[in-house]
Amino acid sequence: MKRLAYILFCLFFNLVQAFPYAEEPHKVISQMLEQLGKHHSFSYDEEIASWLPGENERDGKVGKKHTLEVVDADEPYVGARFVRTGDDGGFFAYDGKKRLRNTEEPLVFEVDSVFKGITEYRVVPRPFYQVAKTIGQYILSTKDSVQVEMQETANEYQIKVSIYTDEQVEFTMGRLSPYVPEVPESGVFFTPPHIYILHIDKSTYMPVRYYRILEHESSMEQVTQVKYDTQHLEDFDIYAYLPKDYLFKMQETRTKVKNKLNKGDVAPDFELQDTEGKLHKLSQYRGQAVLVEFTSVACSVCQIVPVFLHQLSQEFPQLQILSIEAWNMKPSACVNWIKRKGITHPYLLNGKDTQPLYTDNAAVPAFFIIDAEGKLVAEFTGYNEKTTPSAISEILRGLGE
Repeated sequence: MKRLAYILFCLFFNLVQAFPYAEEPHKVISQMLEQLGKHHSFSYDEEIASWLPGENERDGKVGKKHTLEVVDADEPYVGARFVRTGDDGGFFAYDGKKRLRNTEEPLVFEVDSVFKGITEYRVVPRPFYQVAKTIGQYILSTKDSVQVEMQETANEYQIKVSIYTDEQVEFTMGRLSPYVPEVPESGVFFTPPHIYILHIDKSTYMPVRYYRILEHESSMEQVTQVKYDTQHLEDFDIYAYLPKDYLFKMQETRTKVKNKLNKGDVAPDFELQDTEGKLHKLSQYRGQAVLVEFTSVACSVCQIVPVFLHQLSQEFPQLQILSIEAWNMKPSACVNWIKRKGITHPYLLNGKDTQPLYTDNAAVPAFFIIDAEGKLVAEFTGYNEKTTPSAISEILRGLGE
């Protein structure tokens, strides 16, 4: 009996070591939220990196910025008012009602109408401490299927939450709900789990870094040189942070862009290299219909289009499909994309300068149907699973494909 008791004790002890108390990471999160609640503003330098499947953090794009973030408990989407400036000259500010940003000219302009009629989200990123706060609150309150793990280093608690939901859970944009509703409709949009990792300083219980790892993109944001409580909410004036000698333009409405090509125009020729190094000219496909798709491996909606294009190639075997990487993502990411999505038609690289030859609208995905004579038959911007496939197929049938 003593030996049996000893064996059971050892088993129990090993299980305890293998599975630490579930409340431990939740206690750390609670303390982090408590510390965040003691401050009403944060000023900090930040480094933001993003990378795609087929890349790692070291290969990703990195931006360095400075941010002033002022807590606004009455602002339900973002939770703060903030101004962010980048080493590249970028400028973005939000005061709960409008945003200011600079354009390439550079003009600094105000956008009001972008929020009209939108009740679920703001086209505004959450600043760092609001992202950390939202992740922490989600971990403590969610009823979703999640796995919460914690590791310790000498200086940090690293809390990882793996989220097993059909919907993508997003904390980095201004939303009333963390769930992205388009996901269940698309079916193959994202693959669980969605992973977020909070790095919390042991000495202060304040967040210093977070990772966001999704099926189509990963990102990291970390802060340094933090100063607390330098700005009060009532003193935050969005216009006070504009750079000197700026020009100002009010944009009350979004004007509809006019496509450069009209129906019946000859589509501009191009010469682009695919992921295997082969050159493709549009003109080399004269005599057959061509579907030109401007897309990007970093576009979330574009994740679901390859299934449709594969079906289209089966239904119309004489159709030549050319997908063009319009955001100039790295070849390694494009190669990985092709393998994961099972793409067999040419995927052309570095198409950022080609898309403006076709349209003034830089949105992706965008589809251009070109007939055997090289003339534009139809154009579609965006992708709706319920309407876009049938509309494109109907036009191709009319061409006799």
